[in-house]
Amino acid sequence: MLEIFKSIKLNAWEIEFYNKVNNARKSKEISEFKRIGYISLIQDFTLTFLYFMIPFATFFYYVLRNLPKGPIIPKMMFVTISVFNNLKQPLNSFIPTFFKVCDARTQINEIFNFLMLEELPCSEDRLIDGYDGTDDTSQEKVHDFVEEPMIRIENGLFMSKNIVDTPRKSQLLINKHDEGFLYEPSVKKEEQTNPLYKPILDDDFYFSEYSEYRVPLSNINFCCRGGDIVAIVGKKHTGKASLISSILGEMDKIQGKFELRGKISYVSQKPWVFFGSIRENILLGNQMNPKRYQKVIEVCLLEKDISNFKNKDNTEVGRGGVQLSEKQKLLICLARAVYADSDIYLFEDFLANLDPYIGYYIMKKILGPNGILKNKARVAIVSLAPYLPLMSRIYVMDKGQVVESGSFDTLVTNRNGLLHALLKTVEMEFKISAVENNRAYAQLKPEEPDDDATLRFISGWPGAGKIEFKNYSAKYREELDWVLKDVNLVIPPGVKVGVIGRTGSGKSSFVLSLFRLFDVTSGIVEVDGVDIKNICLVQLRSRIQLILDQPVLFTSTLRENLDPFNIHTDENIWRVLEITKLKEWVLGISEERMRRAKLMKTSQKGEGYEDLYQDGLALKISKKGANISINHRLSICLARTILHKSSILIIDETTTALDPQFEQLFNDIIKSEFSDCTVIKIAHRVKTILSCDKIIVIDQGNVVEYGDKNTLIANPESSLNSLIRLRKFEIF
Repeated sequence: MLEIFKSIKLNAWEIEFYNKVNNARKSKEISEFKRIGYISLIQDFTLTFLYFMIPFATFFYYVLRNLPKGPIIPKMMFVTISVFNNLKQPLNSFIPTFFKVCDARTQINEIFNFLMLEELPCSEDRLIDGYDGTDDTSQEKVHDFVEEPMIRIENGLFMSKNIVDTPRKSQLLINKHDEGFLYEPSVKKEEQTNPLYKPILDDDFYFSEYSEYRVPLSNINFCCRGGDIVAIVGKKHTGKASLISSILGEMDKIQGKFELRGKISYVSQKPWVFFGSIRENILLGNQMNPKRYQKVIEVCLLEKDISNFKNKDNTEVGRGGVQLSEKQKLLICLARAVYADSDIYLFEDFLANLDPYIGYYIMKKILGPNGILKNKARVAIVSLAPYLPLMSRIYVMDKGQVVESGSFDTLVTNRNGLLHALLKTVEMEFKISAVENNRAYAQLKPEEPDDDATLRFISGWPGAGKIEFKNYSAKYREELDWVLKDVNLVIPPGVKVGVIGRTGSGKSSFVLSLFRLFDVTSGIVEVDGVDIKNICLVQLRSRIQLILDQPVLFTSTLRENLDPFNIHTDENIWRVLEITKLKEWVLGISEERMRRAKLMKTSQKGEGYEDLYQDGLALKISKKGANISINHRLSICLARTILHKSSILIIDETTTALDPQFEQLFNDIIKSEFSDCTVIKIAHRVKTILSCDKIIVIDQGNVVEYGDKNTLIANPESSLNSLIRLRKFEIF
């Protein structure tokens, strides 16, 4: 959510989105309030009417039946009225109580469904007698550190719970196809051929009625013993994460044998921290052991970070870890797992999200053969080749199957380096941002209004795209340290500049200074000779294009994601889709959807257009683009940037999550479409910025080096040269 707010703010879309939200409230929310108001009015009127009519009808009926006996005496009348008055409170409470009972029933059903969920695999010793720790794909022995496996899967077939746990679970059939597994219910024969009953699967894209889908696994033979460190490798969407999920019990075993023993700790690629102190996040309810706790803090590289906080490890991390950097959140999650002292450790590819220097250290001190977890069973998704020789065993995944396994030397020797070639296509890294709590957000100091008389709107600005920093320093709040310190440099117009540095060095802060996001600054930043402090924020932020590290998409149509405010023609939109190689993909989906509609003989709005191009732009993008691949999400953001092109473009560590082929395509499009623009590219991988003209090296908020790329590389004493030597595996 915070990434979406960040994107809206940096693109100066606040007013337009405010209007969108207002219109949505008027058309939906306010109409709902009116409906509720009318219901409440009718309810109040009915109750008031009943309060009058019930006594009136009672007395009237009594008079008609008992008139010969004489009039109603006051004693009887007052007692009767008193009884009716006592009935008002129950009548007033009846309708609210009815709704509360309905809500309670819904909540009880949810709790019941949760409690009735299938139990995760227990950790009892259920191993087959005589099992020697090998799998069917190879007779090579695994480590003999522990005689019996901690994890063993034999001929396993696993499916996502959200596919298996359907109302027609018992009718589900599994049909094997060359591309993997497609699932269809056992219903009428003519319905079995209908693609609406099958999720579409390929390497980059799928559409399914299920919001969270994992690649199904088949014929899985897997083994990991205590003391082993096992790597899972493969291209995107080949089943690496599914294998981890199946061990965690998050996928249903359909057939085969799955045996697990011991306590599991899991480190996800997406760090999770809760609202509490750093210490509470690490301990997670475990008893405090000062000696072990200090050792974990040390090997997880948290000592320096903790010492920089005023309250040390009692510092509150905030909602979603808002007070922490992504690196710090990842290291805290790692420390939590290490401190738990489990028997089995499962790691998603979190090392790819860290600075390589930190990754090397963690591999050496924690995960590696001599690390603190050396006696544990460790299973890790790995995308960086230098770590593979340290692995006891490597499993290569493709189309949901283990296609090869063995030691690194065995695989490279037997397959002529196939594994090494494969790994060059699977490098990916993800970062995640957290959400600030509403109270803290509401207390933030508002930015200055654009009607400030001291701010200007300059027609045609920026033009050439020259950027100059003069003695510039910045920090986020008065009480915090400077994140940028005395920066002095000039970026000529049209130059491509790479910014590199370790995690937390100040790279992102450097480019955010162009958007005036800091509360406290000194010095000057000029763009085309104009101090940006004198430019109104709407013009400043709308004239500098930014592609964030996490592609930001909205829950809307493809067209509205590309052109949120409907200022471009369909022809222009299709032009940029063709430039970014999205046109064929979009038309393919549109053609498939129209074919489905004809098969079902329906014409649903937004899915049954007669025109292929119109239907393509109406493609629905789900929340955060979850229904499309990372490649397509980034391509859509790139297409949006081209559509709203300006003379300055900033790319914030965007390609870290991409495979090399798409990364090359992305860079080629940037080179051709923004050849005359000033481009600033942030990265923590050296190879990402080697296509740039100039390089900026930042360390602890200081620009330690800035100059021509070739000159810096040729200088053996330069910081860039040192980084290249340290990370040389990234280039080759």
